Amino acid sequence: MALTFDDGPGDATAAVLDALDALRLRATFFAIGQQVPERAELVGRMVREGHAVGVHAWEHPDLSEEPERAETELDRTIAALRGAAGVTPRLFRPPLGAWTPGLIEVAERRGLTTVLWDVNPHDYAGGGATADGIAAEVLDTAGRGSIVLLHDGGPPDSRAPLLEALPRIADGLRGRGLEPVTVPRLLGLDTPAG
Repeated sequence: MALTFDDGPGDATAAVLDALDALRLRATFFAIGQQVPERAELVGRMVREGHAVGVHAWEHPDLSEEPERAETELDRTIAALRGAAGVTPRLFRPPLGAWTPGLIEVAERRGLTTVLWDVNPHDYAGGGATADGIAAEVLDTAGRGSIVLLHDGGPPDSRAPLLEALPRIADGLRGRGLEPVTVPRLLGLDTPAG
């Protein structure tokens, strides 16, 4: 199963990375491209610490409603991630999870695999998210092969419930024999072809 983080890198990303490191967890981060240049060190840290980095979009528009923006949004974010961490991303998560067949084709032409999720604990829910609620939703619904949607973007105080929930999530998943891995590992994308 995989833990994924959207909407960063942001002010809370360093704290999320610290928590993941302390818990010995690897995750996948879907970056908003316009935030990458000013936080290039955080993106580099993600890669150095064994996390995967993917494309969210340059600004976070609903690309299913604005398909004419897709190529530019993806291309700019790919370039920003290459510049920040020297890696070519292989994953794409459409903002809001809103997709069309045409959007997936745009991503595929860039070598990107589109990744959604099956577990959403609503850790971003405007001040209403709690550590207990986040942990319970993940532990009640995640199973082998699950992809969990979390967020590292936003102000640091908005991520406090998530940071409190992460140790419980890690312990609960491991207690059930589930180890969070990166999305490329989960999907077998980090295995050499042959």
